[in-house]
This record gives sequence, C-alpha cells and structure tokens, in this order.
Amino acid sequence: MDFGYSARTEELRSRVRRFLDDYIVPAIPQWEREVEAGSRHPAVIEDLKALARSEGLWNLFLPGLRDDEPGTRLSNLEYAPLAEIMGRVFWSSEAFNCSAPDTGNIEILHLFATPAQRATWLAPLLEGTIRSCFAMTEPDVASSDATNIQTSIRRDGDAYVINGRKWFISGAAHPNCRVAIVLGVTDPDAGPHHSRHGRDAAAEVLVGAGAVGRRHARAAGCSRGSPPGFRPSSPPPGAHTPASAACWYARNRPTSNEASPSPTISQSMTTVLGPSGVSLNPRLRMSKS
Repeated sequence: MDFGYSARTEELRSRVRRFLDDYIVPAIPQWEREVEAGSRHPAVIEDLKALARSEGLWNLFLPGLRDDEPGTRLSNLEYAPLAEIMGRVFWSSEAFNCSAPDTGNIEILHLFATPAQRATWLAPLLEGTIRSCFAMTEPDVASSDATNIQTSIRRDGDAYVINGRKWFISGAAHPNCRVAIVLGVTDPDAGPHHSRHGRDAAAEVLVGAGAVGRRHARAAGCSRGSPPGFRPSSPPPGAHTPASAACWYARNRPTSNEASPSPTISQSMTTVLGPSGVSLNPRLRMSKS
C-alpha cells in the first residue's frame, strides 16, 4: 500500500504547519497566562478557531462530512499527517475543531443521530459552538475493558432509567460541554461476560447538559496542575475519595418531573456532573425519542 502523501495532502500539511508557526505557537504564552489565572477555556482558543475556519482548516477529521456541513472533507489517510502536526502543541487541535472527544462523538452522531439530535447537538458540534464528552470510565471497575462496565440502562415504559457512576471523563470540565454520550449495560444478566455487550445488551445514551438536577461536583486541575486559587469541593463525610479521584458523587436527590430543554431527554431524578466526570445517580429517566 502506498502511504506517500498526495499533492493535496502536502498542500494541507504546509498550511497547517504554517498556521501553527504563525498563530498557535505565538499564542502559547497567552494560553498559559489564561490557564494560570484559572481559565478552563482560554479565550485565545476562540480567536484561533475563527481564524482556522476562515482559512478552511476546519473539521478535517470527518471522511463523511456532507457538502452542506462546515469544514473540509478528508480521508483518514489525508488527515493523519495533519493530526501529527497538530500534536506539536497538545491543545492546538481544538483550534481546528479536531479535538477529542468531540471527533469520536461527532462520528457517532453523524452516523446514527435522529434529525432532532442532529439539530440539537451535531450541528453545534460541527460549528464549534459546543463541546461534548464520552462517559465510560467508572470508579469501581477496570473500565478500559468495556465488558466490565456496570452502569445500567433499563427500559421503563416509554423511558430509560440510568443507574451508575462515571468519573475521569475527558472534556466534561469544558465550560461549553453540552452533551455526554453515556455507555451502559441494558442486560447485565445476558449470559457470558462478553455477551453483556452484544447488540441487544449494551447501549449509549445521550445526556444533555439541561438534565434536571445536574450540578458540578468536583474538577481535577489542568495538565499543568491546578490553577492558582482553584479549590476542588470537599467530599461528604465518609465518602471514598482516593488521591487520584477527580470528582465525588453526591447522594441521590429527588427532583421534579420537569422536562429537559432537550427534545430527546426528560428525567425525574438527579444527575450529578463532576467537571472531570459524570455521575448518573439512580433513576435518571431518559425518553426513547
């Protein structure tokens, strides 16, 4: 197989490299100043996003990008060397709207979202106006093996009930995070261990930021350490909080049956969102629509 760069890829590599040299690298001191001042989303990122989009360096990761969607459609082979260049500065991919976990979440929504979900979450993600997270990791199991996931998703009439805990969720701390894709098990008794994650035994559910009762619990510091003046909230007495924990989980609190602003979600009980993790308390009720 020929892994040589096409003329188009070489041209894009040159443009992305020049963008890093001219704009990203000179912005590093400002990014660091804003982070050290306590910002979890430095304003300089938004300036760089606008500039990258104006130069056609936007949504470069999505091979299935439609003609009516913003960005440049590339194959994985064309995008890979561009991602390598972006890796020169670990936060630069966000400027091109090419940062995880949004990239993977956008791919999922692009393939499977309903028209309402596309309008509510996919379109804003492609525009770069919101962020997302993928809630997989759990505190009590080795979550890198998805067959260990314990969060349950149970059908209850015309709704789903989610019961579980999530933490260390990349992107959940971002102030623009508006939706989580939550991984859970729909049939924990589905025979052998790996059968629990077959077609009919596991599911991913969209949980919008408008979930009733959702609140920030605790955040980990940034990769350079916690910003000056940042003090994570203390856990309740008796809570299990190892030194590496990014968040703790509040007790379940009943809330009203008020519907979520999202057209696809309603719930009757509390959701707890730690900025670095999502905790879904018992009986979070999700509609099937």
